[in-house]
Amino acid sequence: MRKTQTNSTIIYCDNESAIALTLNLKYHARTKHIEIYYHFFRKKISYKDVMLQYYPTKEMIADVFIKKMPKVKHHWCHATTKVEKNLNLSL
Repeated sequence: MRKTQTNSTIIYCDNESAIALTLNLKYHARTKHIEIYYHFFRKKISYKDVMLQYYPTKEMIADVFIKKMPKVKHHWCHATTKVEKNLNLSL
């Protein structure tokens, strides 16, 4: 692909503590247990390659693909993502 990135990639996150940790680049004793690969995101954020943005848990439509949920929220997620059943499954 070899294309240069012109804008930051936005990652939506429902964990405000995680967002705060990535924005505060100062070392703290409480964060010493964090695995090295998590620091990858801190570096990407400092280079403005990635931007974390808070998004409320109730509005995470991607949950339909990874979590069990009540029927009402399941239907809302499908309607929001515009995922439809394809009953014509000819092989």
